[in-house]
Amino acid sequence: MLVCERAPDQRHRVHPQELFEQAPEIRDELFADKPTELLAVKLGSILHEVLRLLSFETPRELAGVIAEMALKHIEYGLEGKHVAPFKLAMLNTIKAKVTENGHKWSSKTKKAWLWALDEITTLLVEATNAGRPKVKILS
Repeated sequence: MLVCERAPDQRHRVHPQELFEQAPEIRDELFADKPTELLAVKLGSILHEVLRLLSFETPRELAGVIAEMALKHIEYGLEGKHVAPFKLAMLNTIKAKVTENGHKWSSKTKKAWLWALDEITTLLVEATNAGRPKVKILS
C-alpha cells in the first residue's frame, strides 16, 4: 500500500495534464484561475489527503471529516460530473507513485484503490449535495 508520511510540498507534485486531457471542463469549471504549478502542488495535497482519510478507524470519523470537506467543495463548484474523470486521474497517479517506488501494481491493488476512491468520492458528493441547499440559504 502507498504510504505518504510527509506533508505535501514540491516533492509531492501531481501533474494535472492527464486530468485536464480526460476532462478539460474540470480545468475550465474548477481551476480556471489557477496556474499549472499551483495545481500540481494542490493535486499532490489531494493525494496526501486521500491517504490521510484512509487512516481513520471508523466510518463515522471518515464521514465527519468528509462532511467538513464538502463545505469547501461547494464553494469550489464541485458537481457529480467532475468525480469520474478526477477519480480516474487519481487512480493513475497512485499507480504511478506505487510503481515508481518499486512496488507491484496488481489487479487486487487496483481494486482496493478503486474501492477506497469510490468510498471517499461517494461520501464527498453526498455531503456536497446535502449541504448545497443549506449553503444557498445562508448566502
